[in-house]
Order: sequence, then structure tokens, then C-alpha cells
Amino acid sequence: MAGPVNDNAIDMTNLGWGFSGRELGNVLNIAEIRLINDYEAIAYSVDSLRKEDLRDIGPTKLVRRQTRETVAIVGPGTGLGVGGYVRMSTGLVPLVTEGGHVDFAPADDVEIEVLKILRTRIGHVSAERILSGPGLSNLHGAMSAIAGTANEVFEAHEITRQALADGNSFCGQVLSRFCAMLGSFAGDIALTMGARDGVLLAGGLLRAIDNFFAASPFRARFEAKGRFQGYMKDIPTRLILQDNAGC
Repeated sequence: MAGPVNDNAIDMTNLGWGFSGRELGNVLNIAEIRLINDYEAIAYSVDSLRKEDLRDIGPTKLVRRQTRETVAIVGPGTGLGVGGYVRMSTGLVPLVTEGGHVDFAPADDVEIEVLKILRTRIGHVSAERILSGPGLSNLHGAMSAIAGTANEVFEAHEITRQALADGNSFCGQVLSRFCAMLGSFAGDIALTMGARDGVLLAGGLLRAIDNFFAASPFRARFEAKGRFQGYMKDIPTRLILQDNAGC
């Protein structure tokens, strides 16, 4: 389930409804149902992924540590999922977070203007308000306002369609900026989690633009952490191509 699970019950952050495992079990006549966060499920799926289910985005160097393996998982979709896992000798332990709701951190003057515009429109600007399907639409609107063009509302599917058709179009610029911002965010998560063994990128949005994404500024912005750029260069980033990871 996409959201925090408490006492086997969930209130869906982006859908406005909720239920419990007990209620669902009663409806389906199943004795016990356990609800888990969707990124916890993706963490459990990692050992079932094949080589062809992953696409390297940037360098592939990976030095496994003898004591444990720490990997972050980030994915824009309806919301912005963040999780991960730690693998130790005793097994894999998922890391369940709500990291998509941290404050958006702009990295240049354009992104500062994006933040200012969205603050006036929606109040608190979390990373998810930009780095998700609905967030891509928010970003398009803010960048349209900065450019002084007609502020037509574009949905994410239309933005990606136009961007893939013409990377030099305005939608191509918006999607490129989206990928760059996601790179900065994923780098922040890697630093915060100490995920030196990699960052996995999930979500249908990225799978739909995989070639565009691979050629985008994502990786450059992922590594652009000042004095820690060398640290970041050694962290692999991989896109999950498998549609059913976590299902």
C-alpha cells in the first residue's frame, strides 16, 4: 500500500480513503491479511530481479562491503516513494520511510523560482509535489509562469508524450528539469541513508521514459554534492524495468 501502515491499517495519502487488514479480510473471507508499504514490497522483490530487469544509469562500479549492504529505493509515480533495505548476514531488512514528504530543496535560481511559485499555489512544497506524476504537472505550470507563456495545465502523460516526441520542446525542457531534480533528491537520500551500495529507481513514470531518463542530467545532479562528489561517483544507480517488482 502506498502510504504509512499503522496497526495493519492505512489511510491512503493521495487517494483519500483507507481500510484495515481486518476489514479487508472480512470482505474477502480470508482469516488474516497483512498490509505492508509498497516500497517495503519492492525491497523484498530485489532478490527476484534478473539482470535484464535492471538498467544502469551512470557508472556500474560496485564494491560490496563485507559487513552489510545498504541500498536506497526511490520512485516517482502517483506519489514519490522512498525506501530501501539493509542486507546483513541474518538476511534482508527493509527500510520503510515517508521520505517523499521532506521539503523540496532547490539547487539553482530556476528551482528557487519554482519553489516560490508553488508555495503561493499549494503552501508547503514537499519533494513529492514536484517529483511525481502530479508533481510533473506542477513543475510544468511553474516553469510556464517563469517563461511568461500561457499557463495551460498539462497532465504528466501529455508532458512526457511531447517530450519524447521532441526533446527540445518546452515539455522536453520540463521533463529534463524533472530528471535533474530527481537526481539531486536521490543523491540526498543516498547520503541520508548511507546507501553506498546503490540506489534503485522504481515507478512506472521512469520506465515509460527510460531512454530519455538515461540521457538526462539525472546522474550529473546525483553526483553534484560538492566536497562529496567523489563519494557519490562510487554509488551505482539502477532503474528497475520489471513492471511487477513489489507486486
